[in-house]
Amino acid sequence: MSSSSAYPYKTYARKETHPARVGAIARLYGIKAARVDQCSVFEIGCGDGSNIIPLAARYTQSRFLGIDISGELIEKGRKEIEALGLSNIELISGDISEYKPPSASFDYVICHGVYSWVAPSVRQTILDRSVSALSSQGVLFLSYNTLPGWRQRGALRDIMSVGASFVDQDGDMARLENAMAFLSLIVEHSNSITPYVREAAERLKNSDPSYIVQEFLGDYNTPFMFTDFMREASASGLQFLSEARVVMMSSEDLSPEVNEVLKSLDDNPIAREQVIDIARNRMFRETLLCHASVKLDRGLSSAVFKDLYFVSTYIPSGTAVKSGELGLVERYSGREISVPEGECAASLKVIAEMGPRGAKFDQIEQAVQAIDGASSEDCFRAVYTLWKTGFIDGLTTPLCGVNEVASVSPVARMQAVNNTLVTSELHESFNLSAEERAVLAHVLAPMSFSALETVMLASFPRERAAQLISGLREKGFFI
Repeated sequence: MSSSSAYPYKTYARKETHPARVGAIARLYGIKAARVDQCSVFEIGCGDGSNIIPLAARYTQSRFLGIDISGELIEKGRKEIEALGLSNIELISGDISEYKPPSASFDYVICHGVYSWVAPSVRQTILDRSVSALSSQGVLFLSYNTLPGWRQRGALRDIMSVGASFVDQDGDMARLENAMAFLSLIVEHSNSITPYVREAAERLKNSDPSYIVQEFLGDYNTPFMFTDFMREASASGLQFLSEARVVMMSSEDLSPEVNEVLKSLDDNPIAREQVIDIARNRMFRETLLCHASVKLDRGLSSAVFKDLYFVSTYIPSGTAVKSGELGLVERYSGREISVPEGECAASLKVIAEMGPRGAKFDQIEQAVQAIDGASSEDCFRAVYTLWKTGFIDGLTTPLCGVNEVASVSPVARMQAVNNTLVTSELHESFNLSAEERAVLAHVLAPMSFSALETVMLASFPRERAAQLISGLREKGFFI
């Protein structure tokens, strides 16, 4: 987290931090998580505010505060806030070590991309400030690099640090150039480099410079064994709640032998998570924590689960797949998959076809039962399995409207015009095409989709206009 850099760390909307998602997980464990439309959020290391500005624009009755050491990024965010006319968000330029947020004032605290990349004293300050800032039922989102998986990346960092040290002048541009050149030299001319380093070095050629500078050339990058991380968090008065990506807690993809070990650790969630990290060689974590004084219920209440909204992370692919399989496309990445037909596939198909708004369990249950007559117990088991394995997200409230009319958020429209990553209503950041940006930029006021299609006929053939609008609807860009 550098105060000045030729490649300042880029921030963008991260769906895992959305209070409706974090709140859903917290409620399942017995926490009375605040409603997203009436909550307070504090982000440490907010950059230019790209993660919380869209939230502030959507939830005008909620309150948002961000702090970052980069005055340049904060100023950029302030200009966007002013252009949007928002009064429920404030961005502060400063060092978290020198700033104390109001005590017990925030329902959600977010700290992404900071904890592993600062000095030990700052890490402790982050924990202390978070504990102080959290309300009694508040939740902290904290990301960091993890061992044993990151140990392999450490070799890349070692090599690149040596290459960067050959530069006489100061500046990230020269250090980055030398680091990449030295990495290429070693990979091409050393027989001792592991296949992982070779593959990672190739991927880095297409990586964002800001990521490379922070991850591999920054002053600090401290990965943690999960048990060591939790030792520090516990000493500060925090306890483990869950992973923000619930799928990372699932063990269904692990061997029977590993699952046998995990079963013996059902009463020790910290040790269980550590074993999963080792079995997966995990490199990165997004952990949810809460006050140690909160009494958690790890039984995952079925009543609370059924009260959530569920939205699929996939959409129907529309392409032919093997008989007996369901074809899907991941909304965010565009990755195509196929799953065997069965209880889970039937429920997933129903949820996917409900679109980005999603639905409550009883709506899903009725639709599935109308198709194959599944029992309530079968439906619950299927939806729970889909949630646990990452095929669907649980939300305390829907993030998109019913899409009866085309209406685009001011944030998305501004981002589309400014040619930056564009934030959907699902709080996902997309690098949209020029054509998609043109569609969003034309929605200056709510209009019917047929009227929008008519407007776009001045720029595109009818089939292409309809295709663009449909794609944006599936990605969640209409309120």
